[in-house]
Amino acid sequence: MPDNKFTGSSKISVRVSGKALNPDEGYNLDSVITSLQNVENLIKKTYLVANDRSRFTENDAQSINIKLQSWEQGSLISNLEIWFNSVVLPTLPFVVDNREFIWESIKGSVDFLRAKFNAEKEGKSVDIRQNTDGGTAINVKAEGNSKVVIYAPQGLPATAERLQPTLQELTQQIDGTDVTSIDFSDKAEDIKQPSKVVSLNNSDKDLFGSATFTSDEQVEIVGKITSGNYDTNAGRIEVLSSATQRIEVGQSYRLKISEDLHAEDKWKEMFLSPRPYFCKYKLGGPSLNKVTEIIVTDWDESKWDDEQAV
Repeated sequence: MPDNKFTGSSKISVRVSGKALNPDEGYNLDSVITSLQNVENLIKKTYLVANDRSRFTENDAQSINIKLQSWEQGSLISNLEIWFNSVVLPTLPFVVDNREFIWESIKGSVDFLRAKFNAEKEGKSVDIRQNTDGGTAINVKAEGNSKVVIYAPQGLPATAERLQPTLQELTQQIDGTDVTSIDFSDKAEDIKQPSKVVSLNNSDKDLFGSATFTSDEQVEIVGKITSGNYDTNAGRIEVLSSATQRIEVGQSYRLKISEDLHAEDKWKEMFLSPRPYFCKYKLGGPSLNKVTEIIVTDWDESKWDDEQAV
């Protein structure tokens, strides 16, 4: 076997709490099956994202196998073992131990998305800055009353964005009664200690379920603002060209212009004229795959009056 391939296992424990998982009354079989299937989907999706792939194949099924090693009472505690068979472990900047890339990816993604969505829920703009010094911590810093800067390990924001729909699906099982929380830990002995688990509860269901995702990348477009409100920095924009396939040419999108670009003379020049912009975009929809809003972060002054920009 080549030296760069790994055969061995990694462990994750899962605790599902709620009325449907009460050992005194008997476990609701549908809740048990749904919980384990959702966790299995999350593990497989994390494996695919770490390897920059989207489809789980038969070959993958030979390379990674998820087994229920044991279960315990106390809500429903399932101790899972993820077996790898001759797998090239992905090298991710935010992962300390490559053998634990699934656990560390899930934990980091939940922490990052929670910080990002909470800030956006409060109506604050979010600036993501990726550390290149090898650090793994996520730090949140407020800048004034309307902006939050999130310092995240390199590569983690992209991983979190791709895992978000699967995490959202997992939280949708939480209803506050039959299922009140789903906890994860990389050690079976830690699953009952709140300070050592990743815990998803009813507030996370609301947060993940209603959230939109703002891209971290800044892209170039040429667009024509067809309606706008200078006081609210909002309007609609028709896209004439785009550097990303997510933003479709010919489509009209809801528009938001960064507050630091609030200049009345520039607004007059933007209106009904094709102009080059740098922007971010918000993703929404059931799988966060639809652009719902374009956020102009700057304009390209060098091409402002260039009719060939389109």
